Amino acid sequence: LWGWMNALPQTLLCFSPSVAAPLGLGGLAAALLFAAGFSLETIADWQKWQFKADPANSGRWCDRGIWAQCQYPNYAGEIVVWVSVFLLSAPGLVGNVIGGPSLVAHYGRVVAAACTPAFVTMLLLNVSGIPLAEARSEERFGAIEEYQSYKRTTPLLVPRFLMGGGLARGSEQ
Repeated sequence: LWGWMNALPQTLLCFSPSVAAPLGLGGLAAALLFAAGFSLETIADWQKWQFKADPANSGRWCDRGIWAQCQYPNYAGEIVVWVSVFLLSAPGLVGNVIGGPSLVAHYGRVVAAACTPAFVTMLLLNVSGIPLAEARSEERFGAIEEYQSYKRTTPLLVPRFLMGGGLARGSEQ
C-alpha cells in the first residue's frame, strides 16, 4: 500500500492527457522545496548517526544540531519531500481544462494525487513514525527530567528557525 500510494502522483501523471510543459516558477519552487525537504531529512539522519556513533552519547537522546530545532526533523523532511512531489505533478494532472475532459476528471486526478502527502503525513504522525519513536524514547528516557523538558519545549516537526519558535508541545515554549 505504501509503495502504491507514494507512486500515485507519478502514475497519474504518466496517464494524464496533458502535454508536458516547462516547470515555470511554481515548478521551480516545488523543486526547491523537494531539495530542502530531502536535505533536511538527510542532514537529520546524518547528525543522528554521528551522535549515536559517539560513545560519549550512550544513553542520551539526540538533541544536537537540527535535533535541537525540532524533535523529528527527519520526518519533517520526509513530509516536505512528498508534498513537493505532489506539487510538481499537479500542473500536469490539471492540464488544459478547456476542450478536454470534465473539470471533475481534471481535478479528480489532482485530488487523488494529494492523497500521497496526506497518507505519508498520517502514517508518520499517527501510525509508524512518531508514535513508535515516542514509545521507544519514553521507555528509554522517560524518567529523565531533562528529556521531559526537551519534549515540552522543542517543536515536534517544524524547526524553530522556520516558525519563530515552532510548534512546541504543551503550554511551555
